[in-house]
Amino acid sequence: PVVLRLMTYNIHHAEGLDGKVDLDRIANVIRQSNADIVALQEVDKNTERTGGIDMPADLAQLTGMNVAFGPNLDNFQGGQYGTAILSRFPIESHENHRLKQARKGEQRGVLLAVLAVNQGQLLFACTHLDHTADQAERLFSETQFADLFAAYPALPILLCGDFNDTPDSEL
Repeated sequence: PVVLRLMTYNIHHAEGLDGKVDLDRIANVIRQSNADIVALQEVDKNTERTGGIDMPADLAQLTGMNVAFGPNLDNFQGGQYGTAILSRFPIESHENHRLKQARKGEQRGVLLAVLAVNQGQLLFACTHLDHTADQAERLFSETQFADLFAAYPALPILLCGDFNDTPDSEL
């Protein structure tokens, strides 16, 4: 059997409770977790608020992992904003799918990555769902997952992310 250690981590554009953007601090948490695959949410790439740094590339370098980035907001503070996947395994391909929305709000998406895990492949999916109290948008997003995953019928799928929900919810 293949044993994987997974992590999902909303990094809040690397800004800590102290108000400082510190990518090294985020990388340390990831390294200490010994995760094989990490789903990251709220990742900035070349934005003004984080000093123009390329968080996906820098985190890959700091952790020694492979990276895929899925922008859900383009032209956001001069850069992009979205999700990322870090993997100890090779990333054979990746694609980001922006989700249709039931109402106006922050664009959400699902980043899919085909990983070469041992002698096989795995589809790893990372998402960040709507944060509002009304669960309707999250439920609408969820209805789109099956169609996206159907393009990979032969692969096992792991879906991770920030679902902005509680264990007892309908989602």
